[in-house]
Amino acid sequence: MSITQGEITIVSESTNQIVVGINSYDPNSPRHDIWRMEGTQGVPRDGGVRVAKDIDPTQNFVDNTVEPDRDYRYQLSSHGEQLITPSEPAMNILLDTDLATDSDDGAALYILMNAHDKGDCNLRCVVINNKGDYSSGAAESMLYHFGLTDIPVGAYKGNDVGVDAAQFYEDIATDTQEYGHTRTTRDQFPDAVDVYRQTLASLPSDAENVIVSIGHLNNIYYLLESEPDQHSDLNGLDLVKEKVSRFEIMGGRYPTGHEHNFTERGADAYTQNVIHNLRDNTNIELRLVGWDLGRAIETGSGYDVLPETHPLRRNLVGHRGEIMDHYSYDSCSAFSAVYESQDRGLWFEWVRGTLTVGTSGYSSFSADPNEGDHYYADLYDEGQGPSVEEIENEIESLQLGEYTS
Repeated sequence: MSITQGEITIVSESTNQIVVGINSYDPNSPRHDIWRMEGTQGVPRDGGVRVAKDIDPTQNFVDNTVEPDRDYRYQLSSHGEQLITPSEPAMNILLDTDLATDSDDGAALYILMNAHDKGDCNLRCVVINNKGDYSSGAAESMLYHFGLTDIPVGAYKGNDVGVDAAQFYEDIATDTQEYGHTRTTRDQFPDAVDVYRQTLASLPSDAENVIVSIGHLNNIYYLLESEPDQHSDLNGLDLVKEKVSRFEIMGGRYPTGHEHNFTERGADAYTQNVIHNLRDNTNIELRLVGWDLGRAIETGSGYDVLPETHPLRRNLVGHRGEIMDHYSYDSCSAFSAVYESQDRGLWFEWVRGTLTVGTSGYSSFSADPNEGDHYYADLYDEGQGPSVEEIENEIESLQLGEYTS
């Protein structure tokens, strides 16, 4: 965190310690000798203990007195006259989802919409990588239900990847009276690659622009292969190299194995091409959430607080037949995209190295702690980081948003 005047929020889940990176300043810039950090320690909205601490900006601030599972909200203010203004732009998210047969895609979208609402990221567009006619309409219905009526939605126009959208997605897509949207089928939406190119071209190059892929990689393949157009003079690969800072991909098994998003429904050739193209021609970071991690994290049992017409509740009941915990592959990836960092490992342990994909979409990860632009997420060993239950609670609270108890 760069030094800035204003509110900061620090979350301590299990470490009984908060560390604020105060000393990330340019030593050639004006800085303060002492900062005052004042605020409240306690559970959000439940009061807490008022604290005031002096901070030396040349040192990290460490507090070992905090309690687990509490938020710590502070105001930083200066005792001097000059401010060191942070240069960190807001995170921009471009979501690429199949939204086909599993309720977890909708849950991941709600994580990103709630993160957008909290100001933790900017959701810039949603594109569908599934051939189903109603996937795009379902995505737009959820955006409209949330009040995000200006987020561009794009559709995959091919017929070689994916399946028909499940009945519960079709039901949501066609319920225009309930959600207020007007487009229901993919023929009413622009092409996904056009939405990708228009969105990327509009973003600043120095921002944290993240593509979150929670489906197949066919849209990204066609984006990388795209030619210059009215949105940008750059071809697809060069546009991605200029604008995209990171890919967050739900797919594969690690360190090795087959997984649905990489291997099935016409996806395998696209997977191999995209991963190797990015690996060989860019140094863009790939953060990977695999099958095993998503299988271990389950969310959904708390959805009974939602109204019966809420799309998140309709998704889960339509998919599983009742409100219950469900595997959270896509939700882990969406959550990680905004709230995790591989260099800190707040929630997951990150293994560094290089991913190779076989002709059938089979993933093989070569770990190397010192080299490689690829990282896959793993659970910490017991006692070394957050527990599965803590991760599940955090993810479900972000799915539920304002309905969190």
